[in-house]
Amino acid sequence: NPAGANALRHVLAPLRFGDVLGVSKGGFLVGTYGMEGRLAPFALAFRALPPAVLPDLPGGTETVRLRGGEWNGRRYVYAVNAGSDPADVSVPLPPGAADLATGEPVSVSPLPVRLAPGELRAWSAPLGTL
Repeated sequence: NPAGANALRHVLAPLRFGDVLGVSKGGFLVGTYGMEGRLAPFALAFRALPPAVLPDLPGGTETVRLRGGEWNGRRYVYAVNAGSDPADVSVPLPPGAADLATGEPVSVSPLPVRLAPGELRAWSAPLGTL
């Protein structure tokens, strides 16, 4: 396994070029050994996203992707930094949005976010909120 900031490189590369619905990691004994600290927060946000392909949104860059869409009565938005440097992004969120990993409500949109290398953040809001 790659170490440190490169631990999720095999997961981030597909997200850089398109939305993916699942990620797998091979290995009989090694698997994700040594990358748990980086994998856990990533997995928390990734697993909270719906099982639907979300299209790109304006505002991304070559290495930072913004994607979002509607699914099952909710609007989902996520930002992922597939680059090796921290990145700032402005995330357009609907009213009533909350962070999917922490549950924290969002009070401002667009939300200024600083993404660490390899970081994934995800938000959701009910459709039709005012």
